[in-house]
Amino acid sequence: MSAPSFGPGFTLRLAPSFTVLVLLGPVMAGIAGVTLPAFGYLPILGGTGFTLAPFRDLAAIPGIAQSAALSFASALITAFCPFALVQLFVAA
Repeated sequence: MSAPSFGPGFTLRLAPSFTVLVLLGPVMAGIAGVTLPAFGYLPILGGTGFTLAPFRDLAAIPGIAQSAALSFASALITAFCPFALVQLFVAA
């Protein structure tokens, strides 16, 4: 029985998988780093269990709904203005 050959074909076959791993690894770590504390799991600050308390605390902040609505509206307006300008340019 001979040992497996690790020639150029082997490395090329692994290149797509390796590329996906290299690109998605930091993204997944970032998502976990944001999601876990959002649900109350942050051991360094004493949060050792999952809870919805951070969301309740956020909802209890006065004016948070108005702030979120204002941010959403400004994002829509900011996206619509360049779109409208391009449409006017193309129509001309």
